[in-house]
Amino acid sequence: MKKLGQATIRTESPVLTAVQKLAIRKLFQEAGLAKFTPGNEPTDAVRFIEHAKAVAAQAGGEAPAPTAPAAPEIIALESHSGNDLLMELHDQRDTLGWRRSSVAGNWQRNRQATPGV
Repeated sequence: MKKLGQATIRTESPVLTAVQKLAIRKLFQEAGLAKFTPGNEPTDAVRFIEHAKAVAAQAGGEAPAPTAPAAPEIIALESHSGNDLLMELHDQRDTLGWRRSSVAGNWQRNRQATPGV
């Protein structure tokens, strides 16, 4: 960390590899994010979190529908930003993804199976 007068400059860490960034973009694509821009992953990661929260909220409803999931995995991600957030998404991509065995995949199936939601 270097100080320049009143400004503090930090180096961005962790540094993601190209392979990690591709895996994160694949996660965004599986989630159905309409547009994401290479090089703009931190902003797209925030959009991903908002999208995941919306899907979780739609996975439930008022009785007789099941209660919407609390989504602690997604809420925990909100405390991260920048490359830290991207690294968390990368590390949790199998759990968070939209595949059949993932948390979000379960939310998606619940939403589709709940009539009127």
